[in-house]
Amino acid sequence: MISSLQRHNIVLVVVLLVLVFSLSYLRHATNQIERPLPGELTYSPSPSPAPPPPPLPPILTSRLPGDVPDDRSPCDKVEFGWLASDRKYWDGWASKAMFMSPDGNFTTMNLSIVAGETLCAVVQLGPIPAVAAIRPEIHFAPADSITIQAVGGSVKIPINLQQHPKQSNIYFSPVRFTHPDTYRLESTTEYRSYFWESPLSHPHRPFHYSSHNTLTVTHESSSEKQRPALGFCDDDSAVTGSWVNQTEFRRAFPRAAYDRFEDTQSDYSVDQRVYVPDTCRLRSLSPVQVTECLDLKTIHVWGDDQIKRNIKAFVSNDQWCRTTNDDDNGCGCNDDWDLSPTGNVTMMYSALDSIYNTNWRDDMQTRTAEMPEADVVILGVGNQEVGINRLSSSQFWNVLMEFLYEVTTHIYPTQKIILRTPQYFCCGTIHNSAWNQGRSRAFANVFRHAVQQLDSDRIILWDTHKIGVDDNVCPGSINSKRNLINIENNLLWNFLCPAPL
Repeated sequence: MISSLQRHNIVLVVVLLVLVFSLSYLRHATNQIERPLPGELTYSPSPSPAPPPPPLPPILTSRLPGDVPDDRSPCDKVEFGWLASDRKYWDGWASKAMFMSPDGNFTTMNLSIVAGETLCAVVQLGPIPAVAAIRPEIHFAPADSITIQAVGGSVKIPINLQQHPKQSNIYFSPVRFTHPDTYRLESTTEYRSYFWESPLSHPHRPFHYSSHNTLTVTHESSSEKQRPALGFCDDDSAVTGSWVNQTEFRRAFPRAAYDRFEDTQSDYSVDQRVYVPDTCRLRSLSPVQVTECLDLKTIHVWGDDQIKRNIKAFVSNDQWCRTTNDDDNGCGCNDDWDLSPTGNVTMMYSALDSIYNTNWRDDMQTRTAEMPEADVVILGVGNQEVGINRLSSSQFWNVLMEFLYEVTTHIYPTQKIILRTPQYFCCGTIHNSAWNQGRSRAFANVFRHAVQQLDSDRIILWDTHKIGVDDNVCPGSINSKRNLINIENNLLWNFLCPAPL
């Protein structure tokens, strides 16, 4: 027989266990869905022969560069709290995308604005699944992996959404509409609740939805001469823009098309679209012009197959994948060309597939000792790491910062350094790989944030990720289509070869 004292002790133990489990669950369930970056974000370098680096400077901003557009005023007018609580136009479950009116109000009506104006695009998702499973760490991208574009008959505009800090199932972004067309928002959600971080552990079940209202953008003037003159692109302002049908662009803006492309427009179009920045003029520099600009300079290039494809296009004088039919041999998505030097530019490529758990430090020190001293260094890393399922973006932050500290302090202490973002990827997954749109975005944000934190005039971010759209990705791989590489290179040459005053 169990005495009353023993029964009392058993009941007490059970109550304590229930209390412990309840507190543990509540602690995880109340974690914020999108944790803001702390005031200071540092990294812990792994043990190495090199002396430990000094503390990094404080983060310049708590927001991720590249995730938050500069012009947020249209979205500042939106009552996001009302959107989240509305049950007249939203059932609280289905996902939807919408254009907000210029005054920030919700509307089911079609809208019309003048070219050059900005509206707020909003995505509203259903209830957040698996809240308790979210790890309390910095994720470098929002909880939900969403791809969204404003699509017209001739224009496609990539949109980079920001998660609302309080209404965590609402995403928004101001969008500048520079080109006349009638647009609809086309959106796909691939993963919820940070499941994109470990895609091999979660099924890929994307769902697509379009905006119910449309937006018509009209000409401000029938004369192109009245368009305000834009300066040349010589900084990262070139990475916010639109993809415009090349025939329509030449018809609507013949002078701008000729000034930029002359007779080379087909070399800078992907699927019949050309990339047009919103706020500056992008010059199309030929390999000959770039060679003249970089005359007698020595350039060290370190990276994987993606940066190698960029270099191949340049050193082959843009002849790589130009002598055969792309549809016949698929060279536009493959790598069937050897690297060789060109002109008066000494461009020396060294393979560096990964900076995670590899002996990259010794390899770089040995190789640089064998090469002529560099004037410019181009780094293209991170793609291998995106595909590693066990490596999170917050872990990669430490890996990248240790790499950049060593490179900028000991290996190349005085040279100008170009840091290329990882590939843009959309949509779907790759077999036995962690590649997906969410991880691609998060790892690109790591690079943006690293350059911001290092805050050095000699470190330039080559943001190839931000001009990406789904049409430009080779099916079944992370490779960009051949002509997109010309556009990526053109961004770089505009940075390195500023227009004469």
